[in-house]
Amino acid sequence: DNVKNTPWSIEFDMDGNLICSSLADIKLLKNNKFSNWEESKKLLNPFSNNILRDSRNRLWFLHLDAISVLDNNEVKHFPNNNFKGYALVSIFEDHNQDIWLGTTKGLIRIQNEHCILNPFNMIAGFMVKTIFQDSQNRIWTGSVMDGLVFWKNNHLNKIKIPVNNTIFYCFHEDKNQNIWIGTDNGILIYKNDGSINHINNNDPHIGNIIYSLTRIGD
Repeated sequence: DNVKNTPWSIEFDMDGNLICSSLADIKLLKNNKFSNWEESKKLLNPFSNNILRDSRNRLWFLHLDAISVLDNNEVKHFPNNNFKGYALVSIFEDHNQDIWLGTTKGLIRIQNEHCILNPFNMIAGFMVKTIFQDSQNRIWTGSVMDGLVFWKNNHLNKIKIPVNNTIFYCFHEDKNQNIWIGTDNGILIYKNDGSINHINNNDPHIGNIIYSLTRIGD
């Protein structure tokens, strides 16, 4: 039961209430109390491994092989025949309001509600765990073991990094436009000049996994 109730994703609805997805179902946190989220009955699946509220206040729910989109109490489905052979892992909205999906086989972009599968599934077996857009409009993708890449002007750039077999968890851009990347082996910093710094913790008793990054103050 504890495993089934482990939160996979959280997001806020239009009223500021927290929606929480687990293996069991989707819950609503309101007034510090959890209750069943009635809107989940409209979805393709009561389980969602990732939730996104976009700039148009639509709620996107990933179901591993399909998507439900809740828009003003109406639901649109992207059924699994749109993603045959793909497992959906991550979701992101860019500055142009396009939706990007990270899958076990690369990137998929949803543009004007049409799925564009190519040429974004560029690398066989490229599992995209996290997606990020920086101030230079580069789309960064962090994968599981397959490397670090960014996409700009219809061109894919693969970056050599000083560590191998790395899992990428998160990205953060600082005020100097350096990109900080959280991994399972410490932090990578991709600088404006193209150089990369690697910061890790050499204490074997403290883990090097960085799940989230942010900056406080200047």
